[in-house]
Amino acid sequence: MPTTGKILRVAALLLILSGLTALYPSRAQMQTGAPATVTLRVLDSYGKPLDYKVESFYAIGQPDVNLAAKFEGLTFKRAVQGNIYELRLVAASPGTHYPRIHQMIGVAEPSTLVVFSVPKPDLSGASEGLLPATTLVIQPMPRAEDVWANVRPAYGPSFSGTDTSETAVVNKDGTFHLHGTHGGLYIATIYQGSKIIRLAIVDIPQFAPEKAIEVRLN
Repeated sequence: MPTTGKILRVAALLLILSGLTALYPSRAQMQTGAPATVTLRVLDSYGKPLDYKVESFYAIGQPDVNLAAKFEGLTFKRAVQGNIYELRLVAASPGTHYPRIHQMIGVAEPSTLVVFSVPKPDLSGASEGLLPATTLVIQPMPRAEDVWANVRPAYGPSFSGTDTSETAVVNKDGTFHLHGTHGGLYIATIYQGSKIIRLAIVDIPQFAPEKAIEVRLN
């Protein structure tokens, strides 16, 4: 018997699939049963491809047919539009610290790309208490009120749920603080009220540096 959680996940994916055709009426409707290609990519938080392989790949409703052997690397050319698949990925090299990936995906187009972002493991040993704050500073700081920032991983989505966006008020000296684990490239969006001032790519180390990280606005 399927678990309640799996039933809810399948229902959510079915809603997504039905919503895709409603959102794009000008495009060709999904051709249920037509052939499709699924391509998987696994990246670290700097965008570097990681060496993963498909351990299992099942069409929902066909749990006894493992399609993993039909993959060419991380590409599956025998998918079917309208199907939902459950996959498991594992690191290709034994002994690596990269986690297993377990995900369900829906196929609604002839070509589907699924990207997984694997964050760096938290090696700080600070999980038992508060993590140190990472300080960033905007240079030059605009002479304006109500300036704030949102920072999110550049290489998402993340299956782990550990790398999430953070929002912070920017002080008059241009500094703002982030909390939580990092380690990778991030997109910093600087706002004045509801207006976007600047988008910037910022390299945020896993361990908070002593000096503030600059976010250049020019």
